[in-house]
This record gives sequence, C-alpha cells and structure tokens, in this order.
Amino acid sequence: MEKKRIVGLDIARCFAILGMMLVNYKETIGANDGSVLAGLNSLLEGRAAALFLILAGIGISIMSSQAVQSKDRVKISKVRVILIKRAVFFRCIGSCFICNRMDCRYSALLLCLYGYCSLLN
Repeated sequence: MEKKRIVGLDIARCFAILGMMLVNYKETIGANDGSVLAGLNSLLEGRAAALFLILAGIGISIMSSQAVQSKDRVKISKVRVILIKRAVFFRCIGSCFICNRMDCRYSALLLCLYGYCSLLN
C-alpha cells in the first residue's frame, strides 16, 4: 500500500521549520539590525513555533485516526510506539538544550512541552 503525502502539510512544515531557524539563529544570520531579515524575524517570532506545534498535532491526529479506523490492534500499537518514541526524542532534545545552557531556552521548553503533550495523547 502506497503512503499518500498531503503536499499542503509538507509545504506548511517547510515554512514552519524555516521560520523557526530564522528566529533561533537571528544573530548568526545578521537579523538584528534594520534589515529585511530583521523585519521578517519580528514577523515570524512566536508564529513559527505555533505553526510547527499545530502541524505536529495535525500529523498525530491523522496518523492515529487512520490506525483507529482500521481497528487493527497491531497497527494501533505500532502508532503508539512511534508516538512514544517521538515524544521521548523531543523531550530529550529539549533537555539537552536546557542542560547545556544554550541560548535558546524558549525553544527548548517548547520541545519539552511538545514531548510531554505527545505522551499524554
């Protein structure tokens, strides 16, 4: 069975990831002055992370609803394992950022929160 991709979701994920990169690396790419990048950065700040989390929730709901609708216990357990692995991964990455005292604590807290919320689903 061939997996079908939702192209609109993939494009939105691309924009969310690029926006998060711009916001988190604004000093590295020189988006602190009055340049176009600085304006774009101020426009995206907070919105890119929110878009990323919303799209992650949509992806989780699509993946889990397909498994539940199939009523196949093996498929449901596989989806649960995938979601648990994903949640643990994001929680660990967020913890590493926090423990290393990196300059992106807000993003690290979002990753930890995303990991916890994924486990609760």
